[in-house]
Amino acid sequence: MITYITLIIATAILALISYKLFKKDILSPSFIVSVTYFASIVAAFLAKIFNLWNNEEISFKIVSIIIIGIISFILGEFIIKKTISKLKKKKDINEDSNYKIIKISNIKMIIICVFLIITFINIFYQMVNITGISDNIPQMINAYREQTPLFNKEDSTISIDTFAMQMYRAADLFAVFFIFIIINNLLLKDKIKNNLKYCIPILISIIITLFVSGRTPLVKLFVSGFFMGVMLYRKYYNKEINIKLLLKIGTMLLLGILIIFYLVMPLIGRNQQTNIVNYITFYLGSPIPSFNELMDRGEVGNSEHFGQETFSGIQAFLNRFGLIDYYTPYESQWINFDGLYGNTFSGVRNYYSDFGIFGVIILQILFAIVVTTMYIMAKNNKSKFYMIFFTFFGAYMLIDQYRAEKMFGSFITLDTVIYFVYMIIIYIFLFKDKKDLKKLVNRGKEIINGERNYKKN
Repeated sequence: MITYITLIIATAILALISYKLFKKDILSPSFIVSVTYFASIVAAFLAKIFNLWNNEEISFKIVSIIIIGIISFILGEFIIKKTISKLKKKKDINEDSNYKIIKISNIKMIIICVFLIITFINIFYQMVNITGISDNIPQMINAYREQTPLFNKEDSTISIDTFAMQMYRAADLFAVFFIFIIINNLLLKDKIKNNLKYCIPILISIIITLFVSGRTPLVKLFVSGFFMGVMLYRKYYNKEINIKLLLKIGTMLLLGILIIFYLVMPLIGRNQQTNIVNYITFYLGSPIPSFNELMDRGEVGNSEHFGQETFSGIQAFLNRFGLIDYYTPYESQWINFDGLYGNTFSGVRNYYSDFGIFGVIILQILFAIVVTTMYIMAKNNKSKFYMIFFTFFGAYMLIDQYRAEKMFGSFITLDTVIYFVYMIIIYIFLFKDKKDLKKLVNRGKEIINGERNYKKN
């Protein structure tokens, strides 16, 4: 029990240090990481003292790995902020006319909604063909889910086709863009009724993502919306939201997400095997006890080649193009806690398994540098694109770090490149009119002509 209390106190202190160190920035990556680890270990501790699902003791070794990982992350953020602190800050966003109430034409809305409906129909019929089930949607979703690598280690090749997957990715992004539009407009005092139509593509996108990927994309949407709201509020009103109010909103939002998850489980083929209190504490608290259980089993540190767990996404990309001749597909490990099964082991587990404690230090520093750079660009740059990019990719990596590694395994992959291209296309389609495109073309010509003149000289 003492190890839980030690980790609770340590993560609380680290959260306070990062809050003070980085100028009371509630969205500071270090503060977010510290707070999420704190929430996770508190949930695990409550589950243990009230005899819920957790009967696992955690070792001081696990406690030290987690603490060192968080300290390393704080160091990484400190390094990158010190490095770029002398750069001239760009003009504040509230002085830029580019940020105003956003209106999307009815023609564009019709095109988007038709695209999303076609995407849904295409994916639905492919899932019916794969599972052979058409009269029971929850059963069909569960049957399709069992064909994924998460559950099927023998034959995980059955999936919707590549074209449908590309449509799914675009649908996923449309939801984030329209969340941005709604939050932006409401903060600029636009009427709620003027933004109701923007909820339509969000709802269709959510339905599509629930069919294909379960609840994870829904988490990303909530996280993106939370970060967008705070960042846009700062830019438009030039002040911080009260930290007590923000923590209260964040806590209510988190509990709301988990309650929604619990309620929609039967709709997506999941069984409500436990009560909602068990479910919430398990979702938040299981990663660290699961990491400890893996350590006790001797299933940590058994990598057969360099970065087997940490760099799985990069290795899959290199293997696909024949640049390396090895690649170990993802194999989920499950821990049974009194009938509840967990397969997340904290973000530092992969680092430690592949490279030991020095790997945790170095990779946490690198992770902090990358995600903090993304955050600073979103915070200080006048373009909407940077904020949408950070809140879609970076914010989720931060929030989910207490559960699983996302930076090297999921972000640095071919999928991210594809998402990035689609993000640019959607950004231009939604926010750029003919005049803007003409300016871009003319600017491109100027750059090309300038290069030619430079070469002549």
